[in-house]
Amino acid sequence: MRDNMQNIMNNLNVLCSLSQNDKLITNGEVFSIHMPTTLRSISRMWSGESRCGNISRVRMCIQSAFSFCKECLQEYRTMENELHSSNDEVLMRTQNLQLQCVNMLEALDKSRNGLRNMQQTYRDDACSSSQIKQLINEIQIFLDIMLPRIKPIPSGVTSSYLLLN
Repeated sequence: MRDNMQNIMNNLNVLCSLSQNDKLITNGEVFSIHMPTTLRSISRMWSGESRCGNISRVRMCIQSAFSFCKECLQEYRTMENELHSSNDEVLMRTQNLQLQCVNMLEALDKSRNGLRNMQQTYRDDACSSSQIKQLINEIQIFLDIMLPRIKPIPSGVTSSYLLLN
């Protein structure tokens, strides 16, 4: 899961960048955006892109982000007993876990805006629009569950939250 973290983060950041009428390309490991052009639909057909396939791959990315955050929280809880030691390595590892989780949560939060734009792009397709709305709701529910488990990070650290003990 940790090896895949960069791809998940990249894909969530691409989702965040989606504007209305952009088309998402998800055939590779890393998502990209196909800006509106006259030949875009031909290009998408040629590459085998479909709304259904794209939404499915977006769902897998979001589920992977959820799993990553849960894994970080579980690992943090496992290391909790060692936190009170003066071992710098343990302290650095727990802070790293906290920051990775928080960065993923922030990327999930920001990706909702791109998903809303995607939903607007597919507003004439009730099925796709409904699936995207469900993804947005799933992210909100996950954030509502996870955010109470974090607390502000002291100044000087790059992100704004830490996992609660």
